Amino acid sequence: MTQADLFDLPAIPVGLRLDDLSAPERRVLVILRDHRGKETVIDGEALAVSASIEGSARSVRRVVGALRRKHGIAVCSSLKRGGSGYYLADSADELNEAAAWLVRLGLKILSAAARMKRKTMAEFMGQLRLDELETSDGEGENAE
Repeated sequence: MTQADLFDLPAIPVGLRLDDLSAPERRVLVILRDHRGKETVIDGEALAVSASIEGSARSVRRVVGALRRKHGIAVCSSLKRGGSGYYLADSADELNEAAAWLVRLGLKILSAAARMKRKTMAEFMGQLRLDELETSDGEGENAE
């Protein structure tokens, strides 16, 4: 895959360079180039084999997570029976759908944490924000 090939993909942020990616990230992205749009999903195990990722689908999930978090690449997931796996967003609708799914997943996880702490989501989110401020400005519990 060349640098120019990256810019042909709507799922790839402008300015991303191949040198920015680790070898496993590049291999996964090369495979996903042929899986644009949700009708072209590739199973996690098949992606692991095709991209020579040691381990299994779990290892691929880590690489996909890095492509999303570190590089902003719109790698989408499909969990539908008979078609679960990964693909690159090929339209704004697919990108928005994938982002909305990730937001729902994140909120479910945060909601579970809030319930464990016996707090409402608003209380928990406020506490997270306070904890973040205390850590970043040196005003936390350990500050003198």
